[in-house]
Amino acid sequence: MGSGLSKESMSVEQLQVYLEDLKSRDVCVTVIVSACHYEKYAVTETHNEIVPRTEADGDTFGHKIVPVSRRRMKQRKVETYRQEHILPLQLSSDLTGPVLLPLLTKEHPILNVKMNLDVFPLDGRSSEILDQFKMRLADQFQNRDKIIETEIQYSVGGHKTLTAGKRLKLHVYNPEFEDEANSGSCCFGPSEKTIKISIIKKFTAAPLHYAVNQVVPITPSSHAPPPQFYPPPPASYPAPPISYPAPPASYPAPPISYPAPPASYPA
Repeated sequence: MGSGLSKESMSVEQLQVYLEDLKSRDVCVTVIVSACHYEKYAVTETHNEIVPRTEADGDTFGHKIVPVSRRRMKQRKVETYRQEHILPLQLSSDLTGPVLLPLLTKEHPILNVKMNLDVFPLDGRSSEILDQFKMRLADQFQNRDKIIETEIQYSVGGHKTLTAGKRLKLHVYNPEFEDEANSGSCCFGPSEKTIKISIIKKFTAAPLHYAVNQVVPITPSSHAPPPQFYPPPPASYPAPPISYPAPPASYPAPPISYPAPPASYPA
């Protein structure tokens, strides 16, 4: 039996819109890094004890109750740092099947919805990237305190109320039977129907490049720097020469005649 509607209750139509919105959104993978230490502190606890009653002459007569205090040492956890880091994703897909809601009637005007989120890496490579991402963060913040803790949280983008590992409870009603949902018989509330809904998401992690303390997802376009990083081409090139030197007008004329040979050679 239930206890009627509350401010958090929603109509069947609102639930259907909510489910469609959950299906359409990407999964969000968050690594929470926290730093902490443990410190001791003292507490004084007082309780009553029954002790023998002693007379002035040393004789024991009956018992009496006296308060007894004891000092104890306890230990508490002190968190000094906490920050969330979102894992870059390459792909997020929804595998939630059709959700069939039971019909609400006057006898059963309220639907009790128990919703949970199931998230899985799509392949082994994505699991390795997530583990490496978590280990890098733990190493990066190791000097924050004595103890570094990491936690992986799966959620749906834009919906912080639904996270993996925690069940979300909703009260749903049909506006046609709103009066019956708010009423009950005698001291009992209206009868409820119960349904369990699982939102199933899978993801592929983007390959990551680590530079100092920055994480850069590697995409096909990130292998070469964008065009603006290259030097701009020259505005103009040197103009070619207008003309080359003209060849000489004429070359020296050959000799008109060569000297005559000697009349005779020595004997």
